[in-house]
Amino acid sequence: MAQYNILITGKDSHIGNKIQEWLLSHQSDNEIYNIHQLDVITDEWENFSFNGYDVVIHVAAIVHRPDCQDWNLYERVNAKLPIRIANKAKNCGVKQFIFFSSMAVYGFGKVLTDEVIDEETIPQPKDYYGKSKYLAEQELIKLDDVEFRISIVRPPNVYGENDTRGYIITFANIIKRFPVLPIAYENVKQSMIFIDNLTELIRLIIINKSSGYYMPQDIEPVSTVDLISAISEAKGVHLIKSKFLGYFVRLFSFIPIITKAYGGISYSVALSTFKNMNYVVVPFKDAIKKAL
Repeated sequence: MAQYNILITGKDSHIGNKIQEWLLSHQSDNEIYNIHQLDVITDEWENFSFNGYDVVIHVAAIVHRPDCQDWNLYERVNAKLPIRIANKAKNCGVKQFIFFSSMAVYGFGKVLTDEVIDEETIPQPKDYYGKSKYLAEQELIKLDDVEFRISIVRPPNVYGENDTRGYIITFANIIKRFPVLPIAYENVKQSMIFIDNLTELIRLIIINKSSGYYMPQDIEPVSTVDLISAISEAKGVHLIKSKFLGYFVRLFSFIPIITKAYGGISYSVALSTFKNMNYVVVPFKDAIKKAL
């Protein structure tokens, strides 16, 4: 029987809660998880003992906020804090540290061209969020050794079950009122990952005692046309597809909302494929149904 004592730093975060739910729902006679979530908003966490934990999963972060231009805040929370926590974990005999980074470390925003991140792409973060995450990555990987495995996860857009605030629901509401899809930019793909697929990856990283970088996604990236078509199918909405309206979408591509709706940035399929880790347990169309 394998038993894992896991500490999630970042109490009651959406991702942290989903990881805990997934792990506990996948317990068996051969796989037991003991999970504790730790609040790290203040420095009180320093008084908490890490002794006896096998894995620390760090999800606490200041997310990308266009209204926040405080570099000191991003640096303190997203860069320095995970390094402090990882050092304490290593000194206390923890065997593995899983760090939630972001696709933002590559510095790409949505574009209306087929932009693909592959193994040759070098991270070049542009905003404070991406820069702070990448700074943490660079320091954390130095701690990796046979006794203390560092796993860095760079997820793309994460969508979840019944996520009323997500862009899946936004598209669903639009096609309910206006069931017409302008056909444009079908070659522009966006990487996404359903929450169950992401949490399954974390489970596999833990049981395999894996280290390194992970750029996960659903089986393959999708275009906005693919996404809206899947949503309409799941909702039972008859969707009219119009190449004529697609022409006007391309004509007005300089408008920011067009890039927001049709733009993308994706991981190559090879970059998201990991040996002995079949983490996509919910196929794309089934995931869309759950998200609605």
